[in-house]
Amino acid sequence: MIVLSRQELVQLTDCVPTEKVDIRLIPMLALLYLAAHIDRANIGNAKIEGMIEDLGMTGVQYNTVLSICEHYPSTRAPGP
Repeated sequence: MIVLSRQELVQLTDCVPTEKVDIRLIPMLALLYLAAHIDRANIGNAKIEGMIEDLGMTGVQYNTVLSICEHYPSTRAPGP
């Protein structure tokens, strides 16, 4: 039978909630990171394939749209 001191028991119970959060949070963050990477790659590929000409955009317009689309979701406050 294993006997733990009070200090060892407190240390074990203190780390359990953070491990639960890590187990639930890290996979979701990894998926979000992957989706963001794929999205950035796709917009670059669309430009190469002629999106600017199809939409009649100039280089400055493309850069403005790209800047808004890339930075707005990360600065938007969460809400319903």
